[in-house]
Amino acid sequence: MSNSHYDTSFKGLCYVNRVRMVKPSKSDPYRAVTLSVKSGKRVSTEGKGDKPEFTIPLDCKVVGAQAQAIFDQILEEHWDDKKPPVISAAFEVGDIYPDYYVGTRDKNAGKTVPILKGRLLKLHDVYVKGERIDTPVETADASDADTPAAAQPETASAETREDRTVDAVAEEAASFPSVVRLSKDDPDFEERKARLKAEGYRWDRENKAWRRPAA
Repeated sequence: MSNSHYDTSFKGLCYVNRVRMVKPSKSDPYRAVTLSVKSGKRVSTEGKGDKPEFTIPLDCKVVGAQAQAIFDQILEEHWDDKKPPVISAAFEVGDIYPDYYVGTRDKNAGKTVPILKGRLLKLHDVYVKGERIDTPVETADASDADTPAAAQPETASAETREDRTVDAVAEEAASFPSVVRLSKDDPDFEERKARLKAEGYRWDRENKAWRRPAA
């Protein structure tokens, strides 16, 4: 739970579909995905393991830092625009609520279609094209980044504590450009990529660049 959301959570297994960037006209862009939540009975398929009896669509805004990092990794290392890979995972979604949209094509054209929405907090056991991928080690998520930490005793003295002024922080932030493009031919590519991730940059698949979120 965070200070801004209760994040009453819902967990399960899913296929991950429609990884996309949403660009509202009056707010900052954000990443969204549609999860096909595996539901009903497990149906055995010869030589292919189990499959779900049916799936339920769940539209999600990606808010967890761990989930964001996983999508950055998938888009950079495994993604193909012409043939997006099959992705399956265990998930944790917070604050699910019902919504609807008016269909524009096929059998739903002109119809009111119900859908569930939520906030994607975490992904686990992620498989891309049937192969499990190494995922970032879990650290603090954006979903609970504003959760108050337990009070800790003051141990650092005034002489040893790093006191940073507002001007110093602002100056440091300004030194990083909002958009960065890296070349895989650069011998320091991995080091530079890790630094960008540590500074909060996210991979912008459409523009093939690393982008720093707006403050």
